[in-house]
Amino acid sequence: MSEIRKGSNTYKMIQNLQYLLRKRKNLGNKIRVGVEVVLMKENIEELPKMVERLAEEGIDYIIVSHVIPYNKEIFEKSLYLTISKSQLESFISLMDESHEQKIYYKIYNVLSDISSIKDRKISEKRRLGIWEKAIQKKLSINLPLLFKSKERLLLLNQVENYFRMTEKITGKYNIELKLPTIFPDAKERLCPYIEKNALFIRSDGKVSPCMEFAYPHSLYINMHQKLIHPIIFGDLLFEELKYVWNKPNYKAFRNTRRNVSQKIPWCGDCVFSPWCFFSRSNERDCFTNEPGCSECLYSIGLSICNI
Repeated sequence: MSEIRKGSNTYKMIQNLQYLLRKRKNLGNKIRVGVEVVLMKENIEELPKMVERLAEEGIDYIIVSHVIPYNKEIFEKSLYLTISKSQLESFISLMDESHEQKIYYKIYNVLSDISSIKDRKISEKRRLGIWEKAIQKKLSINLPLLFKSKERLLLLNQVENYFRMTEKITGKYNIELKLPTIFPDAKERLCPYIEKNALFIRSDGKVSPCMEFAYPHSLYINMHQKLIHPIIFGDLLFEELKYVWNKPNYKAFRNTRRNVSQKIPWCGDCVFSPWCFFSRSNERDCFTNEPGCSECLYSIGLSICNI
C-alpha cells in the first residue's frame, strides 16, 4: 500500500479499523463499518487476500472502485476500458469471429493480427476495411480508442478472475460487496447523486452537485486530458440548503440527469472524443448540456461513489 499511497501504513490502518470496530461494539453495533478499495495494476493481485483480511476483522461491507486518473501516468495503471460492451460486440460481429472465446480475447487476437502486419499500407487497408464494414452495417465503433487499448483487453480477464475470487470470499463471510463493472454500458448510466437525492457540501460552505464537480482538477480519459471546473449552486454561509436545492438552475441540472443515457452523450463510444472541442472540459457537451457529464466514470459504474 505504501508504494501506491506515500506515507501510508497498512499495520496502522488495521489498528485504526480495529479501534473503530471496538467503538461500534460499545455502541451496540448501531453503525455499519465498511472499507473502499481503489483498484490499480499494482494491487489487483492483492484484492482477494486484502478482502479476506478485512472480513476477518468483522466489517459490514466492501466497496471496490476503479481509479479516477488525474493524469496519463495514473491512467496507465488503471484496469478498464471506457468503450461500451455493445461496441465491442459490434466489432466482433464485423470480424465474423468465433464465439467460443471470451470477448476480450477475440478482440485482442484481431487487433494483434492487424498490428503485426509490417507493411503499413496493408495494415491501413485492414483498418479501413473495418471502417467500411461498420459504415455498411450502420455501426458506431470507437476504433481509434479500441486499437489504443489492445493490451488492456488482456487485463480484463485478470480483473474478472480476481472479482470472482473476491465474491466467493465475501459470500463466505456474509459481507456486502459492491464491485465496479468490467464492461461499461452507456445505455445503463445513472448518476449516484441523483439516484439518492444527494449533494456535496465543501468545507467552505459551497454546494456542489457531486464530489467530482466540487473542486477544480484534471482528468485523463479517452486518450485526452480534460479540465474539470467546479460547479457551484450555492453558498451555505449566505443561503439555506433548502433554498439552494430548489433553485431553478439546480432543478434543471437534476432533471436532465434523471435520464442520463438519453440526454447525455458518452464520449467513450465516440470516435471523435480524443480530439473533440467539447471534451476539453466539463463546461458543456455536444448535446448542449451545461455543464457536461459525458465522461463521468461514476455514471457508467467504473468508479464507485461511496455515498
